Amino acid sequence: MVTPFRKIPLVCVFALVAYLSLFYGSFDRIADDPGLGWHLANGSVIANSGTIPRVDPFLATPIVANPYAKTGEARPWINEQWLGDIVLFELLSLGGWPLVYGVVVGLYLIAYFGIAADSLLRSREGGLLVLLGVVLAFKLGQVHLIVRPVLFSLVFFSLIVARSRSFIARESWTGGGLVRESIIMGGLVALWANIHPAFIYSFVVLGVAMLARLIAGADRRAHVVPLAILLGVCVLASSLNPFGFRLYESITHLGGSAALRGVTREWAPVDLRSTEGTLLLALALIPCISALVSSRIRRGVGLFDVLLVLIFVSQALLAVRVVPFASLACLPLWAACFGGVRFLPERSWAGLTRRILQRIDERESSFVAPGMVSATIIAVCGIVVMILAPASVLPRPLGSVYERRLSSMFAPADVRKEQIILGSPDWGGAITHLMWPHSRAVLDDRTVIVGAALYQAYGESVRDPSAFHQLAGIFGVTDVLVPGQSILAGYLLERDEWRRSGESGDTLRFTKR
Repeated sequence: MVTPFRKIPLVCVFALVAYLSLFYGSFDRIADDPGLGWHLANGSVIANSGTIPRVDPFLATPIVANPYAKTGEARPWINEQWLGDIVLFELLSLGGWPLVYGVVVGLYLIAYFGIAADSLLRSREGGLLVLLGVVLAFKLGQVHLIVRPVLFSLVFFSLIVARSRSFIARESWTGGGLVRESIIMGGLVALWANIHPAFIYSFVVLGVAMLARLIAGADRRAHVVPLAILLGVCVLASSLNPFGFRLYESITHLGGSAALRGVTREWAPVDLRSTEGTLLLALALIPCISALVSSRIRRGVGLFDVLLVLIFVSQALLAVRVVPFASLACLPLWAACFGGVRFLPERSWAGLTRRILQRIDERESSFVAPGMVSATIIAVCGIVVMILAPASVLPRPLGSVYERRLSSMFAPADVRKEQIILGSPDWGGAITHLMWPHSRAVLDDRTVIVGAALYQAYGESVRDPSAFHQLAGIFGVTDVLVPGQSILAGYLLERDEWRRSGESGDTLRFTKR
């Protein structure tokens, strides 16, 4: 007799547990990223106008003699996430925040359990310990699980890593196979390049695969040249976007400026004493140490897996936003070390454990694409629950906390007034989404658009009233959002030309009389 439980793959159980842990853990914070507002506003502009902004339409327009203006009065904008912004806006328009949350969390689940775990299970490197590694990676990636186009990048990255691992395992390439893979990989990268600049990680992964084959002494014509062709195809495919190769100007400027990298939290280094720091080290170091001390494990480790971990973990330690990609990059190494049961002695006290794991592997091998099927079903059910569930069962109201706080400081009538609002970069996105085009923020978290000088000027204005007057005069500021304990807040409370007009948490709003 076949029980209903035997019809359920183990990966489905793990995926469901991971999804529920996310729902009751980090779920209520995924829309709190400061930049979400301008992403939604940008998607609205493109969807309604049919054109992609080439200069920034949202922030307070630089005026004549503005020292922070880059070129005349316009801020040129390489709008590299335009397609992702449209998707987010359309989801919000179609089903509100419940649909946005459901789709975002569903795609996140699919990236880990539907693609990454499934590819490892199909390569017969499955097993209980591999799925435990997927859960660790899933939890680690939540440190940067946000409603922004970067979320779509995790799906693309999982696909690229999975396909690259299959390239490494190929004995030879045929002409037809190379053409087919060129079309698939080129199509993935072309689409990715219009969604988020993390598409450059596809070049890194393919480059690592090519380097691993070179170091291993593989036949260059049979193995290295096809990978080089695929890499070249992907580079060319990335130019199929409205900005062509100019897209790299924005990426280079963002990644190469230490001053700008220090402005937003997503570029901050990982604190190794934090939970995410501990998980990152565990996911990377446990298989590495195991491979060093055990010859059985070492035989299963590939150079591609090791190089991928070294590159992405080192980058993740420098910037939180790379942590989800590093967690996915660690999974092949984890599977190579602990997949199957070869790491256990054949005759020892571990014999029972070995037999149990073998039975699990045999059971899971009877399912076809268990990870993708399970993750898709759970994701779809999650979307339905999000849409139909009453607000009382959710962890807290959906949407951006910045927008809710902003609404508490600005009356409905104020939203349609023409205002120039000076506040930290965290407020810029919410101001743009709720109040543009009537009101404009002076700055937001788009570091390439704003520039380091303006961020520094804002920081000085909070500490120095004379710097505030200079900045307010340049932009014609009418409203200020400032921390209540700051020097500027105390100064404005004493000035007759400014009145306190709102409060939310530790932030005070001042309006010019």
